[in-house]
Amino acid sequence: MSVGGAGTATVNAARTLEARVTGVGDIVYLGNPAVTQTVSGIGTVRRG
Repeated sequence: MSVGGAGTATVNAARTLEARVTGVGDIVYLGNPAVTQTVSGIGTVRRG
């Protein structure tokens, strides 16, 4: 899952999540996956 610029994405992940955020975007995930994240800027990856 990738978010760039300004935006929010919500995803339901069961096993794994590779999350990449650039800019001021956010990724909110549901479930209990193993998370690998890369954040550039002031975005976030968080459980929702």
